[in-house]
Amino acid sequence: SQREPNAIYLAEDLNGKHSLHLGGTTSSVSFDLELKIGEASKCGISKCRLALQRNRQTLMEEWFDSSARVPLRFYISSSYFDKSSSYTVSVRWLRPAAEKQPTHSHYYIGR
Repeated sequence: SQREPNAIYLAEDLNGKHSLHLGGTTSSVSFDLELKIGEASKCGISKCRLALQRNRQTLMEEWFDSSARVPLRFYISSSYFDKSSSYTVSVRWLRPAAEKQPTHSHYYIGR
């Protein structure tokens, strides 16, 4: 969200308890999201990590468990804009980068 028109944006964690400021322009802000899904346990539960990144550097991360039987959904939203303004979100899934441990799946949203 952008509470003030000074191109400083606030990114919050999934529970809204922690936040950080991101710089951008008055009309845009860019960052990457990385979703890492660990190997499933015998019960089908995977340890997952959702990270907010810039230049492949992690700024904020969330760890959570996910079941293969329950669909996983993420919503990107914004707040604190005046009623007459609008915003656009561009999302592009990127192919996972080659990694040393192939037991995890990576998904990137961003550049």
